[in-house]
Amino acid sequence: MKRLRKQDAAELPVSHDPDQRKRVLLAKGVVKPFLQISEFTLLPGKQITPHSHRDAVETFYLLEGSATFVVNGVSHQVSVGDVIVLEPGDQHHLESHSESPARMFCLLVLAED
Repeated sequence: MKRLRKQDAAELPVSHDPDQRKRVLLAKGVVKPFLQISEFTLLPGKQITPHSHRDAVETFYLLEGSATFVVNGVSHQVSVGDVIVLEPGDQHHLESHSESPARMFCLLVLAED
């Protein structure tokens, strides 16, 4: 068994947007095939740069607020309780147009061969 505590988790910059921060709850290499489990807050008026993950499936679960996910050029409005699953290679970015932060749980898992 492994027990990881949020208060012990490192707060790190998002690799493709260093001005954005995430709290890494489970880092790469701790449990395979998980690459990372993190909690992320997208601040009002901010966005994450378009990017993709060629070897991973990325899943988001929205805990608070609302956001826009743009996936392969198509906008999707998401709110609390929504789950977004991005397949390897999906070009995506996030945008916040609300007045409150959007807090989400993010799970990055190594894609099957």
